[in-house]
Amino acid sequence: MDDTSNPNARPDSSAGPDSATKSEPRVPGGSGTNLIAAAIFVLGTFLIVALLALGIGLVRALTANPRLPAPSATPVPVARVADAAVYGGRPFTLFGAGWRPGQIVLVSLVDPARPNEQPLVIFSGEADAQGALVLMPTYPSYSPWIDLASVDVVVYAAEQGAPAPDRGIRGPAPALQAVARVPVGRATPTPAATPVPPTSTPTSTPFFTPTPTLTPTPRFTAWRGEYFSGVLLAGAPVLSRNDERVQFNWGAGSPDPAVPADNFSARWTRTIEFAAGVYDFSVSADDGVRLYVDNLLLIDAWQTGAGQARTREVNLAAGLHVLRVEYFEATGAAAVNFSYERQFADWKGEYFADRSLSGAPALSRNDKEVNFDWGAGSPDPKIPADGFSARWTRQIDFPAGVYRFVVRADDGARLYVDNALVLDQWRDTQLTTYTADVNVAAGAHMIVFEYYENTGGAVASLRYEPTSFTAWKGEYFANRDLSGEPALVRDDLALDFNWGTGAPAPNLPEDNFSARWTRTLNFDPGIYRLSLIVDDGGRLFLDGTIVIDEWHDGSTTYSFATNLSGGPHSLRVEHYEHAGRARVTLTWIRLSDTPTPAPTPMPTSLVEGLSHGEASH
Repeated sequence: MDDTSNPNARPDSSAGPDSATKSEPRVPGGSGTNLIAAAIFVLGTFLIVALLALGIGLVRALTANPRLPAPSATPVPVARVADAAVYGGRPFTLFGAGWRPGQIVLVSLVDPARPNEQPLVIFSGEADAQGALVLMPTYPSYSPWIDLASVDVVVYAAEQGAPAPDRGIRGPAPALQAVARVPVGRATPTPAATPVPPTSTPTSTPFFTPTPTLTPTPRFTAWRGEYFSGVLLAGAPVLSRNDERVQFNWGAGSPDPAVPADNFSARWTRTIEFAAGVYDFSVSADDGVRLYVDNLLLIDAWQTGAGQARTREVNLAAGLHVLRVEYFEATGAAAVNFSYERQFADWKGEYFADRSLSGAPALSRNDKEVNFDWGAGSPDPKIPADGFSARWTRQIDFPAGVYRFVVRADDGARLYVDNALVLDQWRDTQLTTYTADVNVAAGAHMIVFEYYENTGGAVASLRYEPTSFTAWKGEYFANRDLSGEPALVRDDLALDFNWGTGAPAPNLPEDNFSARWTRTLNFDPGIYRLSLIVDDGGRLFLDGTIVIDEWHDGSTTYSFATNLSGGPHSLRVEHYEHAGRARVTLTWIRLSDTPTPAPTPMPTSLVEGLSHGEASH
């Protein structure tokens, strides 16, 4: 067979160079190296595509899987005043977000120029389920707040009724708080449409953007009454109204058809100007009640049941103070009562701008004594010069006895002792003096003196004195010269007083007063030394004759010795106190019997003459 007929025969190795070039051309891929390269290329492409598909799927899984935790951040509380400015005595709208759901917040005001002063709390509210706030506080209508150019509205988280943040005075501010600065308007604006919060908010804070439907807010001239459905004062009030006083007895009913008869709560707030003094605040309720003064919890009776009236004594500085009464009703009867009264060391003077003692007094004050002559004037700028009335009240301890009450009035006057009318001269008259004798038992008795002025001069005076004196009749004057009517007349058992730096009685001054004591005593015959200790001036009269006259400042003991016949002798001591310590004491001691007079010697000649004469008999 010819070898050239086999196409697969290998060329003869012995062939020359020309034999190779004459062979068949090579088919691509036909070699092992090319096959491996192709396989690697195909496998790499597959792996790249697979990895891309896996990455895309993983990204989709991460973004679609809700179980994977998202980055978390502590919510930042936000507060914003929707109004362009706030105005005295008008409510403004406050929005907030980022609070804890159900968080109780307090709204307070801070003067930007005085950031370290105590804030003024004006409102409290509660965040809703989304941590949002929609509140309507009322801006104060008094200085200094209405005088500011702008004000910081500070909203902070606290337990309901907690004190306001000290803002650097006593400690750090609360962790959850927000501040919104807003201008203070100078005139009452025309009521505008209900403000609508913005529809878009910064991405960093999920701001609450509701469009609230707000009912008209009543004008609060007395107590701001807010009534809630439920006993926790929670959520928005179902009723807000102006209440003249917090004195209610609803029985089995409710305050209003909008409020349920059971399981409701209420809050009353009011800012009142007080004169400096000590006040008694009292509350009673069925069921629970709490009382705050200047955001300080004074009385806490937050429990069911008809509780007894509770009273708390508070010393208030002169000025404006914020009162808040909180109340809840569970079931059964519903009642709540709040009152306050200033304590008066002397006479409680109540002055009215009319002649009939009607309504609330225009002025209440402590009067040391009831001894006034206003002439054509008035007791105070708050009271007119004509057509006014006044009432003075005081509880006084009396020893048992008959007392004469002396009233001087121009015009009308009435006097009550323990609610019994003992003197009634309620008529126009010129200046007149009236008396009434009253037999009183030992102990405390309530004295009420009422007066009115029509026109012309105005005089009102009251004093009292025992009609008989068992010891010293003491007359005390609110001056150093024993002038005018005594401010006090009383029966003093002994003339031995050391008042120190105090006063003889509450209605007398500590300095610059005077007194007079008179008494008649029976003495045995003999030589007596009378001693008077005074600080400052003193005088002693014996049977109408002055025997010690030391009417000057100083503290000294003065003595006088005299021979007294047996029987009654009158004594009178006068004293004045200038300043410093005050004392007066009178004592006496019998030194000896009155000596028997010795017989007068007769002249010798007379004796001799008598002897001769007798001898002649």
